[in-house]
Amino acid sequence: MQKFEDTIWPTADRTKNYIMQLMDKGLEEGMVKGMEKGMEKGKYLTIKNLIQEGFDNSFISRVAEVTPQHVENIRQELKKS
Repeated sequence: MQKFEDTIWPTADRTKNYIMQLMDKGLEEGMVKGMEKGMEKGKYLTIKNLIQEGFDNSFISRVAEVTPQHVENIRQELKKS
């Protein structure tokens, strides 16, 4: 007859491993999203600074690798604040 512990521990170990894999995946996804968000904020601040220095939308869009409309949207946002 098989002992209870011999039956339950392998299942518990598999469950623990599965949960750890899910946690690792979530952590990795969170780090990627955080980095992307940080890069977006950095790009926004660069565009903002270039606008404040008087550069035109065409130049800023080439440097920041965004559309001129994106630059214009930020320019309008800055005027409101």
